[in-house]
Amino acid sequence: MVAMSPQGIPLFSLNFIKEQQIQLQRYIPLDDLRPEYIMADFQLVHWPVELLNKHLNGGKIEEKHNGNERVIIQDSKTVIRIKYNKHHINFEHLERGYTFTITPIK
Repeated sequence: MVAMSPQGIPLFSLNFIKEQQIQLQRYIPLDDLRPEYIMADFQLVHWPVELLNKHLNGGKIEEKHNGNERVIIQDSKTVIRIKYNKHHINFEHLERGYTFTITPIK
């Protein structure tokens, strides 16, 4: 995975190889960038809801709007919102205060 700023500047690349540690290459200094959080966010976006709910502690995922939205609920409060549309995916972490957009390369 490669992350770029809206201006097209590469921020970091992240490699995940089964049964190995996540490999992170930073191209610019980014405070508090934790590869395990990034990988977990992408799992929340792409993995099946049933599988994720089996492994979430203290929260649950619900799909809404015919599968075009996922919300992660903890203590009756939405903490993450993921919206899917034809061209990209919007991820919003309400508790940690960050968002990102995933644009698949075709």
